[in-house]
Amino acid sequence: MKRGKRIEIDYSMLSSYLGRSATVLVFAAIILIALFALFFDQDDIAHISISIGVCAFDSVRSAPALESLAGYVREQSGGDIQWRYYGPDREPIGCDFYLMTSLQLTPYLVNGALDCCLIVAMKEAQRYARGVVITRAGGGNFVPGDAKVIFTSPVSATGFLSPYLALREMGAGEPVRADNIDFAGYYPNDERVVFGVLFGTYQAGGISLERLRFLEKRGVVRRDELHVFLEGRSLPEVVLAADRSIDPKKRNGFTERFLSIAERVPDPLQAGLSLIGISGFVQPRQNDLDLIRELHNSIPPELLDQIAKQKITHGG
Repeated sequence: MKRGKRIEIDYSMLSSYLGRSATVLVFAAIILIALFALFFDQDDIAHISISIGVCAFDSVRSAPALESLAGYVREQSGGDIQWRYYGPDREPIGCDFYLMTSLQLTPYLVNGALDCCLIVAMKEAQRYARGVVITRAGGGNFVPGDAKVIFTSPVSATGFLSPYLALREMGAGEPVRADNIDFAGYYPNDERVVFGVLFGTYQAGGISLERLRFLEKRGVVRRDELHVFLEGRSLPEVVLAADRSIDPKKRNGFTERFLSIAERVPDPLQAGLSLIGISGFVQPRQNDLDLIRELHNSIPPELLDQIAKQKITHGG
């Protein structure tokens, strides 16, 4: 009887011991999983979906290059990018990130809805682009006043704001009447600006110097056919912005990985991106952010109504 009783007590103690051991193992497993997630968080980026709203570019012109970029990013374990194209009246809501012009970003940067994660360079190793006013070579002196002028887009800092301000600062008052201003209709439809001036439809055009040189390099126009009449300020043109509501780990993880991948894109892909004005990506500095915040204050009051009608982009 004593031996039987002793055996029963031993089984009870063993059961209690095993129960405690199982609990310890469960907690240990949870801790290991948490540590694994902490140290291998970068690998998680490869398996998450990233939505990017395209506000700066027309879908027809930009889709091939952007889809190729998304495919390359996926191959390099940078996440699954899904592009969503935004029309002219659609607010930048519903995506993790937005590819937009600096002018489009300004009000959302000021009110805290969006953050600027990266600046899109239009020329390698150059974060800003310079807006210029072009005229037809040998066409005589350009006199503003009633002249017809075409700009790239009302939401373009270097295809509109920079060259327009340069014209405005030529003399006292308004150099070009608002009703004599046209826009190319799509961003960055620089060809229409160039040909509009070249064929005499417009007496002048606003375009970024980087895009003008790119079109000359491609043979779209010869350098001796157009004259750079005025040079405006250098400004950031396109940015990658993040919604403030996105998880900071997701935002930072994707941005860091994307920036690293973008630095080593193959030449064929880079050539496709150059067609829509993307040469590279750089991290913004504080003075870049301060400049973008102030852009909207630089828009001439007489043109605010025109810009308000085209808040996001043309086409899409």
